[in-house]
Amino acid sequence: MKKLLNDPATMVDDMIDGFVSAFPHVCRGSLDPRIVVRQRNRKDQDSLVTLLIGNGSGHEPIAMGFVGKGVLDANVVGDVFAAPSADLI
Repeated sequence: MKKLLNDPATMVDDMIDGFVSAFPHVCRGSLDPRIVVRQRNRKDQDSLVTLLIGNGSGHEPIAMGFVGKGVLDANVVGDVFAAPSADLI
């Protein structure tokens, strides 16, 4: 076996699905499925600045793991070895 993936065309979306399923404090963004956001309560939305990061999804899309209270509010995921577009951010 050379690779462990279902389909190269859906690899990034499959990865995000698995991450969101494993961590209940995050969900997919409402504007685009390639955005992973932390679930916030109403009180937080009015008083805090949103902090996000954009990165590719190559070997280790590590920034998704930092999405959570006290760190990142969102991670915008690009294609393999490619940053997300400026429009998506």
